[in-house]
Amino acid sequence: MCGVFWAMVMLNQIDVAVVAGARLADSVCSCCSTNFLFSFFIAADVLLWKWWHVSFGVIMVATVSWFIFERSGLPFLTICSDVLLILIVLLFVRANIADMINKQLQSLPELVLSEEMVNSAAASFRVKINNVLLMAHDITLGKDFRLFFKVIVD
Repeated sequence: MCGVFWAMVMLNQIDVAVVAGARLADSVCSCCSTNFLFSFFIAADVLLWKWWHVSFGVIMVATVSWFIFERSGLPFLTICSDVLLILIVLLFVRANIADMINKQLQSLPELVLSEEMVNSAAASFRVKINNVLLMAHDITLGKDFRLFFKVIVD
């Protein structure tokens, strides 16, 4: 039923206002939340140039970003790390200035990894590493010639 709903939306057989106003989305597609539908319609409006000023802004930001990347000659990861470093420095300076003028800053949430999360990630990595080691073992023993030649050629 959800696929039929999305096909109808893509073919413009269901108007956005009808879906939002009459709550047709809840009756046709129970697997999708209302927030998801509204965010989908906002993105669709931007992509279809119904909100031309937002669409124009997206294109301008993308063009300026591309121009900066091309002219600087730096890779994307380097520029991202530089921007994050500048952001951290600005936050550090802001915290020190707030301390000097005795202004209370908003507290940051405590970031904690639960033991359960770490154990599940470790178990996932263990399985992947064991698969790689098994493939390496098969290649070493000569059991998989095709993969051996792929590794040699590449």
